[in-house]
Amino acid sequence: MRVRVLVLLILLGGLMARGSADETLPETRFCKWLEEKELGQFAGALDKAGFYPIRAEGRLHNDRREFRIAFDRHPQGVHWWYCWFFNMDETSYHEFREKRLAQGYTEIAHQEFVGEDGKPHHQVVWRKIEQP
Repeated sequence: MRVRVLVLLILLGGLMARGSADETLPETRFCKWLEEKELGQFAGALDKAGFYPIRAEGRLHNDRREFRIAFDRHPQGVHWWYCWFFNMDETSYHEFREKRLAQGYTEIAHQEFVGEDGKPHHQVVWRKIEQP
């Protein structure tokens, strides 16, 4: 457990700076670029530590897909939900987008890149907040 916490703190680095999900985020707010499996594990550890993604980005680097996230603390004092995906294909993105918007979510971040397959890959974060 100590090793996981240490790794999490190293990956967090200077990312604890506060900021709105609606503003342009500086590089220091993002974790390092990770492969798909690593990012999923990292995001799971963040969630357990009380954080959630506010931005997700992907890129093609040296013919490999890489991803990173910026995150913030879970909101307090409100009822809220979030949903995020990375490496989504075009059709899935549009289907999920319509579904989430119909459920009252707001798309707070969206980014896409063209993969080695020549197709767009989407990274997206939706959030829904209700005052108690």
